[in-house]
Amino acid sequence: MQIAYVSGFFDGEGSISILKQTDQARPTNFYHVLKVSVANGNREVLNEFQALFGGNIYTRKSHEGLSRAYVWSVAAKEADVFLKKVRSHVMVKKTQTEIAIRFRNTFRNWWHVIPQSVLDERESLRKELMKINNRKKDTSRFSIPRVV
Repeated sequence: MQIAYVSGFFDGEGSISILKQTDQARPTNFYHVLKVSVANGNREVLNEFQALFGGNIYTRKSHEGLSRAYVWSVAAKEADVFLKKVRSHVMVKKTQTEIAIRFRNTFRNWWHVIPQSVLDERESLRKELMKINNRKKDTSRFSIPRVV
């Protein structure tokens, strides 16, 4: 499977999220994690995603008007690797991809003490991504060449 095809499929069927999760051992603490997923009714293509990039596939049951689908997902470092591979080919999710890569660039070996400035930057990037993901889809900024 070529990276251009993977990128286009992801651009149309995928999503990028930065999750803020509570540390179960210390409920007052939280951490951020990058998650990338692709949902589709065809499991075969998602098997190819998994073979190329790792991750997991699960079945999303039908609910609230959504039909049953398969979902491939990767998180953290695997998500970063995937996004760096597709970044030069995505169009619709270009901005989200760049935000997610900037987010992952904040991860270093902090040895359990992450500076507040880094936590603030991660939270800011999470909110920026949420704002983009929640806006109405506007495809008017993309021109698609006509085939004659």
